[in-house]
Amino acid sequence: MNGRALLGILCMTALSCAHSTNVPVAAPPSATPTENEYYGQETLQGVIWMQSSVEYRAAAQQVYVNAKRALDMALADPAWQAVSESTTAPATSLRPAVILDIDETCIDNSVYEAELLEARQLHQEERWEAFVRSGKVSAVPGARDFLQYATSRGVRVFYVTNQDVKLEAATRDNLRRLGFPFDENLDTLLTVAERPDWTSDKSTRRLFVAAEHRVLLLLGDDFNDFVSANGKSPEARQEIFERFGDWFGTKWFILPNPVYGSWERALTAGSGKGAQEKFDAKMKALRKTAAAE
Repeated sequence: MNGRALLGILCMTALSCAHSTNVPVAAPPSATPTENEYYGQETLQGVIWMQSSVEYRAAAQQVYVNAKRALDMALADPAWQAVSESTTAPATSLRPAVILDIDETCIDNSVYEAELLEARQLHQEERWEAFVRSGKVSAVPGARDFLQYATSRGVRVFYVTNQDVKLEAATRDNLRRLGFPFDENLDTLLTVAERPDWTSDKSTRRLFVAAEHRVLLLLGDDFNDFVSANGKSPEARQEIFERFGDWFGTKWFILPNPVYGSWERALTAGSGKGAQEKFDAKMKALRKTAAAE
């Protein structure tokens, strides 16, 4: 008797025993992934890349090395202005400054995403707030050296984040613990709802800084760290990019973030909040992109 025939007999015997003794037979796995399985499919590759690959470290450090060179050029040019919403040239007497995002720009929160994957859970605000307060964060490669260099050149560093004001103290503690510079004479950590007009659209906070500083560079991991693109379609975002594309690598520097961001919301807008709906929307966008090539 060959092995395949023997395997068939064993399977039939097992099924017969299960029915004769009223032992329930395990149902086959569902062909439709659960919400959490969809979430894992989408984020695992990006999270593990950020946590373990030298490619991520190289990409991040490369951004900050080039930003350092651009900073020197900007300091030498009195007309240099990196805030696109500003309509007037900055006064040469204003102190130079840089504006940067926090999450995935200077602080690496991939541990939080890894914990969600291990627990097979989706993002929850309560869990996120507990993570920020836990201090289990690390520095993005190159960020600390760049900001310390900027400070040594007399450049003021502003952190413009979409974290809520209730997390400001914990966020400041995390930044300080990681060695990021702060101006002790001025509030340079600008959070959402810290002022009535400070919403998730960062343009008001960029203009707030630009009113009294010559902003040399913007750094972030999301398109909205540079322009106001909240709620805009992928096509509208592309139009904005075409207007300001040559600012990237000169006045604007973007960090890689394959895990989350406004690029994802632009693709999944109107698809519902479920992970399966978002997955389907992304697959539709993928097919559309492939057809256009």
